[in-house]
Amino acid sequence: VIVAVSENAIQRQLLTILNPIFTGLIISFIISGVFLYIISYQITKPIRFLARATDALLEGNYSMNIDTKNSKDELNDLLRKFSKLTYSLASEKQKNQTLNNSLENKVKARTTELEQTLHQLEKSQFLTRSVINSSLDPVIAIDADGIVIEWSNSAVDTFGYEKTEGKSKSLSEHIIPKR
Repeated sequence: VIVAVSENAIQRQLLTILNPIFTGLIISFIISGVFLYIISYQITKPIRFLARATDALLEGNYSMNIDTKNSKDELNDLLRKFSKLTYSLASEKQKNQTLNNSLENKVKARTTELEQTLHQLEKSQFLTRSVINSSLDPVIAIDADGIVIEWSNSAVDTFGYEKTEGKSKSLSEHIIPKR
């Protein structure tokens, strides 16, 4: 028995069978895509949070609240460790700030002390030079090596050397006569 069927009839029959199949496949792909997007979004959520928290840390913000869940997965373990690191960094920053403030206060106090000591030294040197230069007797001061470090006005008159000539030379060069 041979049945003659037109080609159009076969195509219509195939389309009626294939249309629901193709529609089902397209809907399945759409649903799978949405499902995969939601799953990947949930999986990468802690990683995105860590990226934002790291950016905040780099900007000096140590007050980010890191919610660590009680689950035992690797991402939450990473979040817990990151939270501990953030707390540790904030604590060390506070310690450094306290030490820095203390050091600055000590430097200010020491600087003030040194300025006062320098002022007293300058005052003492001025007084000493005034006494030496107003003395009627010649005054010559030498260091441990015998080099003249101070030469009074009376010493200029007595020995005939100007102050600039008298200083920085050995006392023996000025006083002991040459033979």
